[in-house]
Amino acid sequence: MLSTILFGMSNGQTTKIILKFKWDYLESLSDAKKKLLSRDDQLENYNPCHILEYGEIFATLCGLKPCTLLAHYVMPEYATGLVEKALKPLFDEYQLEKEGFELWKLKSPVTVLYKGGWIFTNKKHEQYSLVKQVFTTTASYIDTVDIGRALGYPLPYGKYKIQYLDDTESEERNTCCVPILEYNVGAASEENFTIILFHLDEYAKLWKRIGRNLIIDLSAHPLMEKCQIYVYAGLPIVIIGVLGGILNIIIFLSLRIFRENSCGVYLIIMSLVNIIQLLSGFFYLILVKGLLINGININVGSCTIRVYTVQICALISMSCICMALIDQYMATSKYIRLQQWSHRKIAYRLCAIISLFWIVYCSPHLIYYNAVFSPVTNSSICTITNSNYQSYVNHFYTPILLDAFPLLFIIIFGLLLYRNIKQISYRTAVPLVRRQHEIQITSMVLIQALISVLLISPFFILTTLTSNIQFSIDPIINAHIQLVLGITICIYYSYYTVPFYIYICVSKRYRQQFFHVLYTMYFQRWCKPTNDINQVAPEL
Repeated sequence: MLSTILFGMSNGQTTKIILKFKWDYLESLSDAKKKLLSRDDQLENYNPCHILEYGEIFATLCGLKPCTLLAHYVMPEYATGLVEKALKPLFDEYQLEKEGFELWKLKSPVTVLYKGGWIFTNKKHEQYSLVKQVFTTTASYIDTVDIGRALGYPLPYGKYKIQYLDDTESEERNTCCVPILEYNVGAASEENFTIILFHLDEYAKLWKRIGRNLIIDLSAHPLMEKCQIYVYAGLPIVIIGVLGGILNIIIFLSLRIFRENSCGVYLIIMSLVNIIQLLSGFFYLILVKGLLINGININVGSCTIRVYTVQICALISMSCICMALIDQYMATSKYIRLQQWSHRKIAYRLCAIISLFWIVYCSPHLIYYNAVFSPVTNSSICTITNSNYQSYVNHFYTPILLDAFPLLFIIIFGLLLYRNIKQISYRTAVPLVRRQHEIQITSMVLIQALISVLLISPFFILTTLTSNIQFSIDPIINAHIQLVLGITICIYYSYYTVPFYIYICVSKRYRQQFFHVLYTMYFQRWCKPTNDINQVAPEL
């Protein structure tokens, strides 16, 4: 096979061969014809790098594409010149006809669509019969879906343009956006998006074998807006969230006033699981949905463990903020019996019990979440494989247990805690230092609870609606729904990001403690000279 010959050469030789038929012809054109092939019909915009055919020819030679259509709407003689002066010599030099390749000129009525067009095809390709049927037809109408399939495009024709770009050639020739394949798609669904990415992956692997790097231009696709949301909003959320969580843990563990406080125990545990949640949940989502790193190699183990971890962390985090509210409600209560329940040992026990409970409670996720192979997208997706459990997740677990119940709990105990705060400043029996500390940590927890309600509510409302209401299948509406969903997911994960920044903004005392811990306790200690204080310096 020619592909074996090509791949047996060095990358430079192979690239030179697949570019030869394009450059020999395009550089020989007259200025008038170059102008027709240029952007905005301006000769100074002429750039042979932007002519597509060499990529499609190479994909056809290697069996990835069933055929290549050579045609030009503005300059019909362009294709004939390319074939006669560049492609036919390539045919003769490598005896492509013996390898099973064909080259023929289109005839009427196909030429109504593609004037002066030629077809270069591989007879050994599984879609060869469709290529012959479509491009040698005598019918007056040709289905655009069949044309797309015959040309090897992953989806039917539509109004959204997709381009695969040779990033290596862009760098070599110091130009922008060198396309090797271009096609239009219609529907803007998540499933179709996955099909596009898998198709790109096949081309990227082929180009990588000759030392070229492919990227994709999705700027015209509606779902690109959702990708941009994940990248430009999601990545900062993860970065500042992980940083804030680490700083919270350092401060809480460094100061005895937090370390030995029952509410501080809940906040330490919450900060830890928030970091895990951002990395295992949101960062993975950004990689797949935002950076388009396709999860083709998802297996059962990674699928179930990741989902299991995400659900446990979400429930433990919610439980910690709820328990922190209850703890502060009891700590600020005027009743001594309730105050006695706000104790560090009780907090440790409750954290252990709650964590163990959610670990056991979420264990069905390990059974019913599986990596399922989709023949449509040719990749695995992580999904629930039991219809009854899917119904439970849609109608109770997500809307009630994960959203409505914690929100209701936060609102009720938030109001009760606010009432206690209004009264604590008038209780002279409480020592001043303790009163100040209780007001500080209570204010921090209360404001965090209030902001949590605002951050969680949009996701709760949207997931409830999408789980129980059948929306239109119109691709534009679908794209808008996906965009709104992407925004609400970013808002939801902000809940795991903001605690440290809330504490810094709300509490002047916490800002002072933050500076004291980082500068006085750690920075100055690291910068402190290590010389022995009893050592006598020699006189010079």
